[in-house]
Amino acid sequence: MIDLSLLQDLFGDDELVKKYLVNFKKEAPKQIENIKDHIHQNRPLEASIEAHSLKSQLAYLKEEEAMELAYDIEKLGSSGDLQNQNSMQLKMDHLESKILNVLDVIENDYRI
Repeated sequence: MIDLSLLQDLFGDDELVKKYLVNFKKEAPKQIENIKDHIHQNRPLEASIEAHSLKSQLAYLKEEEAMELAYDIEKLGSSGDLQNQNSMQLKMDHLESKILNVLDVIENDYRI
């Protein structure tokens, strides 16, 4: 479940928190697709970079499980080892599911 306390402490303004959520809702699906494309095209380093960015955004939402999945993808991809592709894909499938849940919460609970 999303926890906005870190964002509220950081921004101190509900409108800025809302803008963050709007931006996350817009950008996260693109990042997911980018990571999937990088994995499918055997570009683990690029997948790692994109996963790192997504991990940081998830940290602000205190989405621990999704954040850890993004970290796992980042770490697997950073080795540049193409043998990690299957592991990365499995992690990506779980991460995508978690992100979809986060996006649902943003839309339904926060009406954004």
